[in-house]
Amino acid sequence: MGSERVVGIARRDGPGERIIVADYTEVPDDLSLAGATIINCVGTDRGSPENLQHLNVEVPCAWASAAREQGARQLVQLSSFSIYGRAEQVSCATQPAPQVDYGRSKLAAEQALTAERGGLAVSVLRVPILVSPSGTSGAPDKLAQLAALAKRLHALPQPHRRVERSMLTYDGLAVAVERVIADAPALACAADPEPFTYALLAGAARERRIQVSSVPVPAIASKLLSKVAPSLHDRLFASSLLAAEDNILAGERDFVRLREVIASHFA
Repeated sequence: MGSERVVGIARRDGPGERIIVADYTEVPDDLSLAGATIINCVGTDRGSPENLQHLNVEVPCAWASAAREQGARQLVQLSSFSIYGRAEQVSCATQPAPQVDYGRSKLAAEQALTAERGGLAVSVLRVPILVSPSGTSGAPDKLAQLAALAKRLHALPQPHRRVERSMLTYDGLAVAVERVIADAPALACAADPEPFTYALLAGAARERRIQVSSVPVPAIASKLLSKVAPSLHDRLFASSLLAAEDNILAGERDFVRLREVIASHFA
């Protein structure tokens, strides 16, 4: 983002210039938002509906209100493919149909922010599962957990049909946010141009000479899992693929790619 000043708002100390707050809905009195671009990265997919409402809806609305009052230039709201529910092919035009409280809260935030712009340029950026390379601090993401399971069991499921899931590295997210700041679209979607597949994961293991067998999963077993544990089924066996024509990172190569992150988990 060039030489522009970047200030982080956080609840704990860390690298870079930061202002520490106890609650993300607190907009510091000594922070001038005039002409600023606000990027809301606050969010959670865990906790009670009240906690989801607070972090995923009330936080961006509080900052949007302060942004309008102080004359900020733009607010970028990070949203989620979770708003699409079980749609296997998604685009910016796909009708939202969230199946879980997290997706419903992210959709509620989108609707609240776009309903009352008040002169503020609001851009919504929808992204899929975010993944990071091996060794990154913090709790392992879903990809890291799956790679660890494959290394431990030397096996991966082989669904009865091809599974393709859009994912995005944090490095790719940074590039997407820069694009949104520059172009200021009302709505954008971003994902790694190459989706996750089990073949991609198994190939990364083989390159490191880690033997991983494929365990066929019959259609009837997949159907049963979808009924007794729908969330687990969707994570393992459901596709969620962003259309290339709606991907603002399509053709973009200058960022850490999903393939590189997968390889890092087998290094």
